[in-house]
Amino acid sequence: MKNFILFLIVAFSTTVTLHAQSFSKGSLIVSLSEGTTYTHYVVTDNTTNPGVAKDYDLNGDRDPLIVEYGISKKWGIGILMGGDVFHINPSSYYSVNSNDKKVIASELTVEANYHFYNTKKWDFAACLGVGVAGVDFNGILGDGTSTKYSAGGQIIRLSGKARYYLLKRLGIMGILSTYSESCSPCPETNNNFDKHTKTNITGVAYEFGLCYRILK
Repeated sequence: MKNFILFLIVAFSTTVTLHAQSFSKGSLIVSLSEGTTYTHYVVTDNTTNPGVAKDYDLNGDRDPLIVEYGISKKWGIGILMGGDVFHINPSSYYSVNSNDKKVIASELTVEANYHFYNTKKWDFAACLGVGVAGVDFNGILGDGTSTKYSAGGQIIRLSGKARYYLLKRLGIMGILSTYSESCSPCPETNNNFDKHTKTNITGVAYEFGLCYRILK
């Protein structure tokens, strides 16, 4: 009799656990966050061989939007859109004339998320994201004509994510990540200047925000 009662308790606990997960197959989660990025920012002038590199330690503001869909009870696939804003004068870092006050490093990545710990309230995941990146700012040519620096390339990002659900669907989240991106100007772009300057950015970022589970 005691064994039977113990069996019922275990079975009931298991059933509650299985049906009280904050992430599962079919979950659709939208997250919006803001934070800070700390980077090693390298600008390489390739007009000479070898190229001349200048490196800086820069901080920026980060504000991505993430959409994730659960393809199993542990795995989710997502899309990250957003990037970092560095509040600097590009003339101090690039060999160009610019009156702009910021450099924008954008990204669009596809993410694979593994949810290794998941309860009714808590959701912890490890994430690998790869995709395309860009670096853009405005400049001025010698004749006063407005132009821009626009570089494109690739990015890879590793991150850890934690979500805590305050309500059934609404929660708060935190993300800690490390990343590396490399961007080069497209020489075919007519209005692009400083076409021989490559930008490499590596760094870490932390951010906090809100998440909302639409499905499941």
